[in-house]
Amino acid sequence: MVQVNSPDLFQLTTETEAEEKCLVIDTSDSVDGLISRAMLLGQFEVVVDLCLKAGRMADALAVAMAGGRELFQKTQQEYFRQATTPSAALLSCIISQKWSNLVEKVELSNWKEALAILLS
Repeated sequence: MVQVNSPDLFQLTTETEAEEKCLVIDTSDSVDGLISRAMLLGQFEVVVDLCLKAGRMADALAVAMAGGRELFQKTQQEYFRQATTPSAALLSCIISQKWSNLVEKVELSNWKEALAILLS
């Protein structure tokens, strides 16, 4: 079991395993190939669109970070539009700093939590 405070929390492979893997750049007509070709051309918006269409939100967000602030914000908005979890809705309010959305939409029974967020 990995503990939250463990330094190995995000280490999925050892250095030896990482060294053994070769980087393969797919240039086929598959989704990965299209993504690779767009990355090779520096077409970050195209890459983000391909990732979103393929349901690869984490990839889309990672690429959007490399594509600049505007692309990242646009991709982030799309993430929050698609996300359906309560924590994603809360995160959206915090990141966008739309405090009125939090106040208007919070369940009355969660008034203490909402107040804590507003005060922090």
